[in-house]
Amino acid sequence: MFTAPFVARSDAILSRSIPYNGVPGVSLLALTREGTIIYSGLAGTLGMDDNRPINEDTVFYLSSCTNVLTAMCAMVCIDKGFISLDESVLGYLPELERQPVSQGGVLVPRQNDITLRSLLTMTAGCSNPVSDRVRSQMDAISSGKHPFVMTDKSVYLAPLDCQPGTRWAYSASLDWTGALVERLSNLTLGAFLKKYILEPCGVTDITFDITPEMKDRLVGAHFRWICGRVSPRGPIHDLDNVQNHLGGHGAYGTADALAQVLLPLINEGKHPITRKEVLSSASVKEMFREQLNEEQSMWLNKPTVANQMEVLLPDVEKQWGLGFMLTPKGMPSGRGPGSGSWNGFTNTLWQADPVNGVVMLAFAQIFPECDESFLSVQDKWERVVYCGIAKQTD
Repeated sequence: MFTAPFVARSDAILSRSIPYNGVPGVSLLALTREGTIIYSGLAGTLGMDDNRPINEDTVFYLSSCTNVLTAMCAMVCIDKGFISLDESVLGYLPELERQPVSQGGVLVPRQNDITLRSLLTMTAGCSNPVSDRVRSQMDAISSGKHPFVMTDKSVYLAPLDCQPGTRWAYSASLDWTGALVERLSNLTLGAFLKKYILEPCGVTDITFDITPEMKDRLVGAHFRWICGRVSPRGPIHDLDNVQNHLGGHGAYGTADALAQVLLPLINEGKHPITRKEVLSSASVKEMFREQLNEEQSMWLNKPTVANQMEVLLPDVEKQWGLGFMLTPKGMPSGRGPGSGSWNGFTNTLWQADPVNGVVMLAFAQIFPECDESFLSVQDKWERVVYCGIAKQTD
């Protein structure tokens, strides 16, 4: 059992996150390998213009946390023999096959093949139309009332940014992966996710097609200005007109629902509570294996659209698995070596630590991504959790 001082320290970090960091609402959740709650903390409201308190049933826009869900779906396809990891995807995705490469402002032919592995490792050369659009229209987006991320194919249907296989770049490749899953299975991505991932994990509160009931539980979107001020804005998507299930950033769900889905990643593919196999142990092992060669991995230490054109975790060694970032040597916080993690545009963060047997989530609904104030809250809390874990093992 984690001690009362541990809970008190976590509660103190959480309570200070609202008045001192300007974040309207925060959810912090950590689970053991067995699915036992280490800590569950909630603070704040559904929005600056909605004073209903956040609770365990609150729905968040998962943004790029959707990546890991889609990656798991792709690995199910491999486990079922629909496709192999190093098989070309171009026969299934003719729209991708037709895309040229944008090189110095000139469109040139694609030279290399695109495999499922290259999509999952963000080395397929895909562009990121959504991020490009958001960066160019940030002033209008910041305080607008209307949706600014479409759910049609324009979010990923664009020329490649570079020749496949030449470098890592955060891109729309998981949107393409979601489309691939649909072609392989003759199901929508949401239906595939529900059948093969959510139901075996005992989860219902993750979806691409948000219901009116879930919409009522949804946290509002907020924008932080350069001066530090936070203001509410309208929805990011047109929730009443979802045209495609976007594998890179289209899902909505509760923190606990995502945590339950992540548990098989630290349990060799099985859910510890339902006892059902979600992925083969071989697939999970491959997801956590370092996938990038030296030349590709160099790009993880360059400015990226995943962090407002700054370097992600500049003082930490990074690699990429199948669908998420890896930290081969762990983190100063105590995070174990080889842990997987990622963060979303709305500051939704997840991590799965197979070494220490813990899944952690820190959720807000504020953008742009990598909000320094919120990351400070998350880092302090992560250190407290790992300190508690260390004391449990002494």
